[in-house]
Amino acid sequence: MAQAGLGRSYLLKYDDTKEKQWIQSARQACERAVSLDARLAAGHLCLGSLYNITGEYGKAVPEFRTAAEREPTSDDAYGGLARAYERSGQFQAAEQTYEKAIELRPSYWSNYNRLGRFYTDRGNYQKAVPMFQRVTELTPDNRWGYTNLGVVYYNLGRLDDAAAMWRRTLEIRPDATAYSNLGTLMFFRGRYAESVGSFEKATELEPQSYLNWGNLADAYRWTPRKQDRATATYARAIGLAERALEVNPRDTDALGSLAMYEAKTGGLEKARALIGQALAIAPKDVDVLSNAAEVYTLAGEHQKALDCLKSAVQGGYPRSELKANPELAGLRNDPRYREIVGEAQTPR
Repeated sequence: MAQAGLGRSYLLKYDDTKEKQWIQSARQACERAVSLDARLAAGHLCLGSLYNITGEYGKAVPEFRTAAEREPTSDDAYGGLARAYERSGQFQAAEQTYEKAIELRPSYWSNYNRLGRFYTDRGNYQKAVPMFQRVTELTPDNRWGYTNLGVVYYNLGRLDDAAAMWRRTLEIRPDATAYSNLGTLMFFRGRYAESVGSFEKATELEPQSYLNWGNLADAYRWTPRKQDRATATYARAIGLAERALEVNPRDTDALGSLAMYEAKTGGLEKARALIGQALAIAPKDVDVLSNAAEVYTLAGEHQKALDCLKSAVQGGYPRSELKANPELAGLRNDPRYREIVGEAQTPR
């Protein structure tokens, strides 16, 4: 039990610092826990959590199943199993397993948060809303309920409601995600200079996040008299994304983001290879498709960009954000672009 607890603590340390050394320490502790007593759920839960982080989802599933068999009341086991199913593309099994975790522990906020995130990632925003609302009801002082509810409102086009949720988060405590989200809201309203301040606060609070640095670099790139800061900021984002991929080479968020950063700093050949990897892993992921549209636009491959854009819109990606994205300006005179962004949006 102590080894399993130590392993999960190392995983939390990695999540906080993104320093690769904690992954190896976690692996040793989790494996030691199972070798000491394979009958206990704790060691298998530890290993499953490790495999989810490192992208070894096929290995994670049996570990969480074993943990659930050993401890049938463990909502953590079912939550981890659902995550492994989700990352493996088994979405129906994932949804049912997230629901099982809620059934086992209906008063625990995190289970609703996990299912809400699942719905958000699938583009099912209407089903996500009550999940995050439940988080705020169970834990009114919990920033994650408001932060994630704001994301859903943003994707539904309720921008003022989204901003209100993120400001509520900041009333609770300084939060990198809320600052980054507010910066994103301003950025896609064309208020690039205003977005800089929010993104700078996000990087101060969470300097290990490649997304925060990448967002800040984008803001510098489009803000007059600050473009000279963009290159070094992208370099910081690139280094952090590469570190994330050392731990999980199948991380499509990191692959897609890294591809965009490379494209924006002139590394078009590398950008094409990276976005190709992301598309091979998750060809229907609308965030990856949106990243690909940017990369191909910057590379001058407009037909590929439009193909990705069409798939993203059909999958439920917010057209309002695509219309406001300055990186896609090169497509806007194309009749096909106007047809794509004008199509009726379907749930992804």
